[in-house]
Amino acid sequence: MNYVIIVLGIIVVFLLYYVYIRLLTPSVIKQSAKLNETNPPISYLKDPTSLHYAYGIWLYVNSWDNTKEKVIISRDKNFSLYLDATSATLYCKMYLDDDTTQLITITNNFPLQKWVYIVLSVDSQIVDVYLNGKLVISQKITKTPKMPGDSTVPLLLGGADTWDANVADLIRVSHAMSPQEVMNNYISGYNSVVGGIFSMSSYKANLKVLKNGEIFADTQLF
Repeated sequence: MNYVIIVLGIIVVFLLYYVYIRLLTPSVIKQSAKLNETNPPISYLKDPTSLHYAYGIWLYVNSWDNTKEKVIISRDKNFSLYLDATSATLYCKMYLDDDTTQLITITNNFPLQKWVYIVLSVDSQIVDVYLNGKLVISQKITKTPKMPGDSTVPLLLGGADTWDANVADLIRVSHAMSPQEVMNNYISGYNSVVGGIFSMSSYKANLKVLKNGEIFADTQLF
């Protein structure tokens, strides 16, 4: 019976960790969408004028179109997160207080045809971008960023030109995310798509009890 207690203990720890990660995951403002069609603007944003915020989104690029830039998410006169027209380069355009913009190159080798978790975290002049839980770039923009608009300025999913990609579990928080928050969200997974990286639907556990070397009881736990 000692083995049974050990196995049950492992399962309990796993379940507690799963619940802990779930409780730390921010609320999703858009569960899933296709960027090859027009998506309605997202109007409700907590503290929309704050200079401290973060967005997280799962992105899957299905196919590549060399004729246009590929906008993922944007807000007017605030920021635009997009892929280049001809290369797999991910950019973030930040709008500044003097009505200029600053372009941040995040990566020139963005993965295609696989799910990638992107986090844009802004703490006034400090812009951090994470891919799959890891900090890729941390950059101080040259001037004060332009104050984002109020609730009348929505978040846009995709751009005027549609393109072949899927997104899932778009979140927004009204503070800059810490590396641990980002990692927790990444571990939590893309639930709207496949049930989450660590979703219980991805795992099965059976408890087998042996008596005299033979299976005495066999129960599926989950």
